Amino acid sequence: MASGDRNDLCQKANEWFDGKATVVIRFLGTTPKSSNLFDLLCSLTMHIRTAKILDHLNAKSFTEVELIFKQTLIATKGSDKMKINDPLIIILDSLDQLDPSYKARGMQWLPLLVNPHVKIIISTLEEPKYEVFPNLKNRVPADGFIPVATIPKTDVKLILNHWLERIQRKLTQEQEELLLKSFDQCPFPLYLNLCFREASQWTSYMDVSSIQLFQTVREAINGLFAKMESLHGYAFVSKTLGYLTAAKIGLTETELEDILACDDDVLNDVYVYWTPPIRRLPPLLLVRLRHDLQQYLVERGADGSTVIYWYHRQFIEAAKDRYCTEEISVTNLHTALADYFLGTWANGNKKPYVNRSGESGLADRHVVTQPIKFGDTYNLRKMNNLPYHLTMSKNVAQLKDECLMNLPFLNAKLECSSVRSVMEDYEIAKQMINDSQLNMILQALLLSGDSILFNSRQFAPQMFLRLKDFKELQTFTDACKQTDVTYLCPDTELLVKVGGPLVYALGGHKSQVDWVDMKKDGKIAVTACKISFFTFSTYFA
Repeated sequence: MASGDRNDLCQKANEWFDGKATVVIRFLGTTPKSSNLFDLLCSLTMHIRTAKILDHLNAKSFTEVELIFKQTLIATKGSDKMKINDPLIIILDSLDQLDPSYKARGMQWLPLLVNPHVKIIISTLEEPKYEVFPNLKNRVPADGFIPVATIPKTDVKLILNHWLERIQRKLTQEQEELLLKSFDQCPFPLYLNLCFREASQWTSYMDVSSIQLFQTVREAINGLFAKMESLHGYAFVSKTLGYLTAAKIGLTETELEDILACDDDVLNDVYVYWTPPIRRLPPLLLVRLRHDLQQYLVERGADGSTVIYWYHRQFIEAAKDRYCTEEISVTNLHTALADYFLGTWANGNKKPYVNRSGESGLADRHVVTQPIKFGDTYNLRKMNNLPYHLTMSKNVAQLKDECLMNLPFLNAKLECSSVRSVMEDYEIAKQMINDSQLNMILQALLLSGDSILFNSRQFAPQMFLRLKDFKELQTFTDACKQTDVTYLCPDTELLVKVGGPLVYALGGHKSQVDWVDMKKDGKIAVTACKISFFTFSTYFA
């Protein structure tokens, strides 16, 4: 949806109920509080309970947050004040922009049964790779879906005039007709915005016959990138946008500045005539580039920090094709990102360089250190990004030594993150590297998931007892054996070993599993167990 569509949607929602509705809207992925499911549900619940004058409930875990959110929407005591004369409308735009953590795109957090006077309107892309739409189709009846229609031409003209008024510009009639005709060939809001950006530079005496507008969204984005390269320098723009795009889910401004400070190709391109006493990038360069791209970048929450990333999917795909295609170039990007999260050039460790004149030297780049913990706070940025970039750079030795066979790192990540997050690191490594040692640890994790979920300190004992017979993992299992966690070591083999018929142990059941079924396509398995209910009555004498 375009911003115009969103505003219309809010306005229409109030019109449907004669202005009596409480409208709660979130543009997902546009702010730190709307980027991951935990913060989103906290924000929505607080907003709704404040609007409906309900008691606020504090949640300490995601499970509690999800439960409170559902209780707020379902016809329970918490939502008795949601009457027909004061309905609640929740609008969630761009569900595909949600961070995948907390299984956000599985859509199980969205309640199917709500108070009759609560209406939920959501939007998402249809492509299966974003997961949201296929999962919604499994939960919502077909008549609950409405395709987003093309913006009517009258509305396009109104939007265009509004944008022009905002920047105090006008177009000639011929220029406006050219722009509207071009939109007819590519009727997408983003295309209109990109063309408007170009049109805002036109002069009244410019002949329309000399104007060449792009035919597609991708062409328009590439045209914008080319303009940025011309204004700010190809090396600086290509590397900056390359790092931003190659990042797992964006970079903070400090991270981007530090990474560029370690890139001598960029520094040599910027410092043509002299070498600065401190070998870092002038900060205003990044500020100017961000300003020129501010409409297409967004600040969002990730790992307890605020990161910069692309707002539109089309920009992510275009930037990947333009700056992250050649294998050597992509490997170099991920290697530089991995070096940053490793802290390779921190703590005064000088990085060698060769300047434009061919003179070599060493320089401290003054980048931030990357310990596992800052005092009592875990370094989540390192935990979640280092394994990814070492995997993508195919640096198998460091990946094992620093992350996936490093017991202190794994214990720390399990304590501050989740079993699922650790499994994802191994799954990405399996897909990109397919190393036998890492694959065996992944198999052991799949078998031990329920135990580790119950108590993360069970990781080392579980790994030792399941993998101790594999000689190629002896160093890793020896470290697990020497853990400071007290555990019982059975005389007989009680735990299922890796390599047997059991691949994955499902958790969550409170009693014996009695039923198992699977969809024909093999993508979904369903298990069930008996649940016992007890009724307790209190009798007074």
